[in-house]
Amino acid sequence: MKTAEVLKGVGRGALWVVSAGAALFATVFLIRGGAWLSDRIWPWIVTGIQITFGVNVLIALPMLMFRAARKTAAWVLFVSSYVYGLGVWVQGFLVTYILWGWIALTIGLVFGVIGVVPMAALACVFNGQWKSLMEIFVLVALYYGTRTGSMWIMIKTSVPGIEAEESDGILEEAYHV
Repeated sequence: MKTAEVLKGVGRGALWVVSAGAALFATVFLIRGGAWLSDRIWPWIVTGIQITFGVNVLIALPMLMFRAARKTAAWVLFVSSYVYGLGVWVQGFLVTYILWGWIALTIGLVFGVIGVVPMAALACVFNGQWKSLMEIFVLVALYYGTRTGSMWIMIKTSVPGIEAEESDGILEEAYHV
């Protein structure tokens, strides 16, 4: 074996170790920074969720009674789903990080970013955090309820003469179920 080949092998091994270490450092740095940021913005998100819920109940839902205002109400509900989605994701991020640490959070993030929410639900179950678990379920229900409901209303109001049974098929195609 020549010295050049040995040095190449050592260099590749060292590069792999340095790359793995850098990736681990970046992951920990991003997660700790994300936890710090999430902790700072969480009170603002809670306030946003409360305001959004109030707008939905007091303004958007009553607007649905008037045919001319249904599209606007549907858009309000659709945008609201993003507020609820952000809230449940940040809460899942924080709960997973606080209860199970950065390794579980990394595993949750690997599962397509949304994996932090189921990971947080599991962490709540195994740690007896029933109030947090209920908050997660309520936010998930609000997210899917406003998203699906607003899409259904948009479909019903944008296509004249479409029946409810037909629009259900469109929603199933949108959600790939």
